[in-house]
Amino acid sequence: MSTLQDKHLEWRELRRKRVVDTPWVTVEERDYLLPDQTELFGYYVMREADGVTIVAQTPDKKLVVVRQFRVGPAVVSYDFPGGAVEMEEDTPLEAAKRELLEETGYTSTDWVEVGHINPATHRMQTTSHIFLAKNCQRTAQPNEDAAEFLEIQLLSNEEITQLIRQSHFTCSVCISAYFKASQLL
Repeated sequence: MSTLQDKHLEWRELRRKRVVDTPWVTVEERDYLLPDQTELFGYYVMREADGVTIVAQTPDKKLVVVRQFRVGPAVVSYDFPGGAVEMEEDTPLEAAKRELLEETGYTSTDWVEVGHINPATHRMQTTSHIFLAKNCQRTAQPNEDAAEFLEIQLLSNEEITQLIRQSHFTCSVCISAYFKASQLL
């Protein structure tokens, strides 16, 4: 949120041109006038749909984690359940409930929105809404998307912390979600 005191830091957009347009991502080339009045040409900004990340805790204080292949780093990764807020959904909370059920088969009636993050503010327009789901129960079989092949694990806070320290749990959105939810766990 910019304030009047921030005006001396803001870039003024001069032009934008969409160079990639898919259902999953758009990329725009933008030109800006910088605060010192110089022009910056050809700055690229990516836009993804907003998403949700769920820190899901069972009654015995275990956290529901999914392991899956991630194309970016080309590794099997530990992640919290999550996904995109789809257009037909009214709220991020509805998306969080759907994603938790689809990916893990778990549900909760005790939800807390713990905030949001912007994963890469220097080049990306997207918001990840973070939820804590307490007292989660397995109520169904997972119903994964066609490209999802998930392994579900229940881990303690100590195990999650150790995986983060050992660089085995590296998703920045998931680590931020864990940090934001940690005071409520």
